[in-house]
Amino acid sequence: MKRILHEESTESAQMLEIYQRMLKKRATDDEVKWANEQFRDVLRTVGLGALLLLPFAPVTLPFFIKLSKRIGFNILPSSFNNKIKEK
Repeated sequence: MKRILHEESTESAQMLEIYQRMLKKRATDDEVKWANEQFRDVLRTVGLGALLLLPFAPVTLPFFIKLSKRIGFNILPSSFNNKIKEK
């Protein structure tokens, strides 16, 4: 978990650097696409935090993760998905 949070923090800092370069017209299209995907990850993390506030979160969170995958939407940040694939 610590590694995942460190990775997200590092990627978020890189995202902000890319957005700053984008404002100066110095970022490539690929960098901007990566930064946009990272921003989506940040939003997923915020949403995941909100789900943890629900009553019975240890039960409801896995339910919402499975439900989101069934409807074709992933609520987990990409760093969490990579960790799950490694196991």
